[in-house]
Amino acid sequence: ILRASMKGVLPQDTRKRIKQPFYSPIKEWFFSPQSPEFASSLLSHRALQDSGLFDPTVVTHLRNMLNHAPINSLMRHQLEWILILVLGSQALHQRFVKEVGTLTQLGTSNSDAAVAI
Repeated sequence: ILRASMKGVLPQDTRKRIKQPFYSPIKEWFFSPQSPEFASSLLSHRALQDSGLFDPTVVTHLRNMLNHAPINSLMRHQLEWILILVLGSQALHQRFVKEVGTLTQLGTSNSDAAVAI
């Protein structure tokens, strides 16, 4: 229906084209020199060591591999998703373990900490 409604508005080649996936530019958004500060901070050697969730040496190796992986290769997609999972785990640890733990140590009850989140 949508394609038919665009007749005369879009060129026929565009209307008849098969669907194409959109891949989020994960490397460019999170693992490049222009990435947000929080990504660099959460993946720093110290942050990785402090959380104890991941081996900082392995994460550094994976980031180096990503920097050399060919665009659109299966290896690049796998590395991007592995590293985005590491980044997400680090963010969750920062927010729900480290920050809530600090609130609890300061005398804030767990229920107060949950409300603060």
